[in-house]
Amino acid sequence: MLFSLGPTVPRLPEKILIDEIEAMAARWQASHGRPPVNISHWNPSDDFLCSLHAVVAPALLFDPLTCLQTCDPMPYRYSQGLPAIQAVLRKLGFESQNVGALITENGTTSISTVANWLKLHGVAEVTLLSPSYFTTAHSLRRLGMVVKEAPLERSADGVYQLPAGLDAQPGEALWLTNPVYSTGLYTLEQNCDVLRQIADAGTFIVADESLALRPTAVAQALGGHENFVGIYTPHKSICMNGMKFSAVVAHPRHQPTLEDWADVLSGGLSLSATIAVQHFVTTSFDECRAAFARLLCKTREWHIDLVRGFDGTVAIDSASEGHFIMTYLPRLDAELRHRIDFLEEILAATGCLLIPGFRSGFDERSGFCFRINLARDSDAFRGAVERLYSFLHAKA
Repeated sequence: MLFSLGPTVPRLPEKILIDEIEAMAARWQASHGRPPVNISHWNPSDDFLCSLHAVVAPALLFDPLTCLQTCDPMPYRYSQGLPAIQAVLRKLGFESQNVGALITENGTTSISTVANWLKLHGVAEVTLLSPSYFTTAHSLRRLGMVVKEAPLERSADGVYQLPAGLDAQPGEALWLTNPVYSTGLYTLEQNCDVLRQIADAGTFIVADESLALRPTAVAQALGGHENFVGIYTPHKSICMNGMKFSAVVAHPRHQPTLEDWADVLSGGLSLSATIAVQHFVTTSFDECRAAFARLLCKTREWHIDLVRGFDGTVAIDSASEGHFIMTYLPRLDAELRHRIDFLEEILAATGCLLIPGFRSGFDERSGFCFRINLARDSDAFRGAVERLYSFLHAKA
């Protein structure tokens, strides 16, 4: 007897796009004998890592023998049993606020945790400020919540602001990303007073600050508020994604609920997350982050000089910090960002792959735009970016 497998489950469009890009890369490599340069990829390049290892002692990044001597891999570990939580909160900038934290494995787990928390509080509608991480909307909709995507407004001088006429009602939630997703911009911190007023009026404020490089003004303004939840994943700021943790920070009265549901949603913590917590509260993490920033500074200066040579055709955000930045081609039709054939044309002409901004909800008023990971730096990276900008300049 044949059993039916049921209806075909639709795939996520964001994942389909990545599959298409990877298929393009495979075809190009088969023809050229080497992989193309993906300037948007989330991992740093081997050359960048070699430069980092040359200035940072390996033990400061990760010393497995020392970690195993101080952290037994056998027992279960849960967030509430970690002795370093208060030190984590202080380092995240919550020195004086009355807050608690749930430690999770990664930012994606924290997003699911917070989505579940909103559902438990009866939230039926969430205003999601875009751009944002693609899993956020799916995590919310999976639980039956209505997601209203509201694009941030970007001014000509590269400042992202809250959308005009923002409608955040009591009992609903407003979800923002700081720094603005993939831009390295902290300009939403200029709106902390407005965000505090929205929280005071009864709207839940969720701040995904996973890539924040430092204690943020949002954390200072809203930390300890009963209607505020923040998400922090500090190792992401130095591209350390194999050993990391995430923290969901909220008012202490929410702590029991978060801990109860952690058993349902994610279970005990891995040794990796436990070690990452220990690493974060040491000066070793600070030395790693400082060395990472120094290397990025050199790449950023090169990139700024390159952009200056294209007479305004290529635009970037001058106040960007961190390894992710956005490049904008406002004179190119935003519709091109949806066309896989245009990405193939770019690849054929430049040997360069990119992830267009529409995948993260960038507004079409920005024109054709895409993310660059400055930690991809290498001779091949620089050559690819130069060819890419020349190609797009001619198209514009």
